[in-house]
Amino acid sequence: MSVSTLPRINQTVSISDLNRGKATETCLLARKAPVVVLNRNKPTAVILDIDQYNRIQEYLEDMDDARMAEERLNHWNGTTINEHDVMRHAGITEADIAAAPEVEFE
Repeated sequence: MSVSTLPRINQTVSISDLNRGKATETCLLARKAPVVVLNRNKPTAVILDIDQYNRIQEYLEDMDDARMAEERLNHWNGTTINEHDVMRHAGITEADIAAAPEVEFE
């Protein structure tokens, strides 16, 4: 998802309206597009569909991962560590790996 694919916010609701029983209606509207909550005509919050929220969270996490990867590459000195050195550093032996139970990934 990119920022350009976020739906435009065309719906608003006041906190007073939410307190007067429009919360359910507002949540139904938010399934289609975000709804801005106004307090004294100033935007104070946004109500949006949980799936959309989760997509935004995933996008932000992906962007953070990409930033960290780029930062690491920018500071990489070109050296690598072989498998045996990694195992020695972690205190793992070939016997430990052979004795470990099989794990299935979905």
